[in-house]
Amino acid sequence: MTTREALDTFFESIIGQLREDQSAKGITASGRSSDSLAYGTNETGGQLTGSNYFYWQIVGRKPGKFAPPEAIEQWIKDKGITPNDPKTTIKQLAFLFNRKMATKGTDIFIGKRSGLSFDQIVDKNMSILLGNIAQTKVKEVTTFLKAELVK
Repeated sequence: MTTREALDTFFESIIGQLREDQSAKGITASGRSSDSLAYGTNETGGQLTGSNYFYWQIVGRKPGKFAPPEAIEQWIKDKGITPNDPKTTIKQLAFLFNRKMATKGTDIFIGKRSGLSFDQIVDKNMSILLGNIAQTKVKEVTTFLKAELVK
């Protein structure tokens, strides 16, 4: 396995585990944030990218300001939430959700539910990545030394 292959395996594992964590914790609506996950690697490193929604899925939203109303309305539609009272519109329901977040923060922020375990997922996979890279380097050094001894 090359260093790049080890990095590819690392990022693919992180993406898979983040998607599993989202699903297990019910932090999914449309799937757009999950679909936004992508990575790029080379022989010396790599980068994981994704939607800015991941920040809120990890730490939650603190109280203070209202979120963009259109985003909350879209979230309600994506989640399939319907008002109990048929007279209540999606716009009104979005306002109520938004007011609650602006005054108290999200359930993730206030600790009523868990956010994504991003740090733990990365930490767990980091030891596997380092082991794979170490094995790769040991093989490279062994091959080099054998070639030098034959000369």
